[in-house]
Amino acid sequence: RSARYQPVISFEPLDDAAELALAEQAAAHITQLRAEAERNGRTVAVYHWHHVEVSKTRKFPCMATALDGITCDLLTWFTQNFRVRREASIKAVAQLFGFTWAVDDPGGRLSQEKIEIARIGGPDAEAARKWCLSYNESDVAAQAVIRDGVRAMYPER
Repeated sequence: RSARYQPVISFEPLDDAAELALAEQAAAHITQLRAEAERNGRTVAVYHWHHVEVSKTRKFPCMATALDGITCDLLTWFTQNFRVRREASIKAVAQLFGFTWAVDDPGGRLSQEKIEIARIGGPDAEAARKWCLSYNESDVAAQAVIRDGVRAMYPER
């Protein structure tokens, strides 16, 4: 299987305790995936586009342990192996492999706005939640398309 999207998410405002609870839930899930893979003679890798996506989570010891040795920064790998003449954002690179996002105007700034709308509640909250989940799922799928596309280009590696 190329990629798996299983969100651990809360649209509630997060205090330190709630943030830690989400980190513990995500770490438990990753630990379970690692154990399952090991039992089956397989491996698990957590791909991300830029270090910030995992460096922020490593502030939680449970996440640092769960992620130890299994993360791959696709942006760093991509820019070390390919000459980039223009933008190397995930949005730009994924398009080179024919990928399009499932939402209109995908981007970090809009996702932050949608998260706030989802947290506030009201008539637009459910649509904002769905947008966020679809956007995040597209990010995961985009990374898989990039990774798999490069693997297809260089099958001997």
